[in-house]
Amino acid sequence: MALIEKLSREEQQFRHQDAVKCTYDVLTDESGQKYLQLLTYGSEDRQNLGTVSQNIRFGPTGLAALKRILQEHSL
Repeated sequence: MALIEKLSREEQQFRHQDAVKCTYDVLTDESGQKYLQLLTYGSEDRQNLGTVSQNIRFGPTGLAALKRILQEHSL
């Protein structure tokens, strides 16, 4: 699992990606802090179909950074 607390921009070339299943949940720790957790499940031709491929969790400061990026770029 990756806990995201800081985001920095690194420009990249656009390349096509196949769509995959992604689920989310909002988790709350014992102190009441909220986290956004995203799980991706890989492509349809994956060997272990239906298993989690990536687990990404945004902590409070990571969420604030993501919100700011979305607003700045009108996403």
